[in-house]
Amino acid sequence: MTKKLIIFILIIFGTTSVQSQSLSIEETIDYINVNLKKYSKNEFSDGTYSISIETNGFLTLKYSNDEPKPFTSIHTYKMYWNDIDVNQNGCYNSPCISLECKGEKKDGLGLMGPTCISYSSGRSMNIDKESILIFGQKNADRIFKAFEYLFSELRVSEKYNDQNYDDDPFSNNNLKGKKSYVSGSPIIENINLETYGGVYKVWVKIGSSKQHFILDSGASEISLSKNTERELIDNGIVKKSDYIEPALFKLADGSIIECRRLIIPEMTIGNYTIKNIRASVGVSESPLLLGRSFLDNFSKWSIDNKKQILTLEK
Repeated sequence: MTKKLIIFILIIFGTTSVQSQSLSIEETIDYINVNLKKYSKNEFSDGTYSISIETNGFLTLKYSNDEPKPFTSIHTYKMYWNDIDVNQNGCYNSPCISLECKGEKKDGLGLMGPTCISYSSGRSMNIDKESILIFGQKNADRIFKAFEYLFSELRVSEKYNDQNYDDDPFSNNNLKGKKSYVSGSPIIENINLETYGGVYKVWVKIGSSKQHFILDSGASEISLSKNTERELIDNGIVKKSDYIEPALFKLADGSIIECRRLIIPEMTIGNYTIKNIRASVGVSESPLLLGRSFLDNFSKWSIDNKKQILTLEK
């Protein structure tokens, strides 16, 4: 992620944020659409593109121009995000972003490759790619990097993955075995909290390592320090294969940083065991934060401030 992209995202989304709040899929889509409105074009006319995504993971790319009716033109392209790659090539010798179906491409005779994009503009057909022309190479580079970040976030999102894919035992999501879940016999359990400097802390085990976390529902993910990361690696709890794409995070002072991310294989709190929890790695002295990537695995959770108890419901 380039420094310029981080600066542009910061300008668009403002500086108000909570500690360790990852840049969301929705914010990234907003950023892409702001820039597509300014810089995108079609090979035949001067309209612009925009994107949106449904909770089942289907991405819609829409092209429209501002001509008065009956000359208004609207083209829609609908695709499941995990069926496509985003590229920057083959765009009529102009800067562009291409959404292309995954799979083997055809030979140089102009034959179409695998089709996964449903195209509609008064008529419907399936196509193998759509290219968005962009004014200026620097603009194309920034938008392309934003698309890359969007797809990296979609890969680890349960909200935007098609449930039909998840139900298939041979789907990529199930084959990876990285979906988080809770196991344990109690339906409801109360966990004692400790107070330090106005914050709650709780003991959690990661493998055989016992760690003291700050309970922070404002943090989108669990946050580990580099020292804790090193301890988990040295103890064989975290392996190279557990790492996923890095992400952008907004800090309390409004700054944006890029952090490594990984899937923690197993965490234990009370009598519950939580598998495959997403976490980020901060600086060496960063506090350990127990964020929503942990808490949202439970159907309900609440804090009793008077009794200083965290109630978890499976």
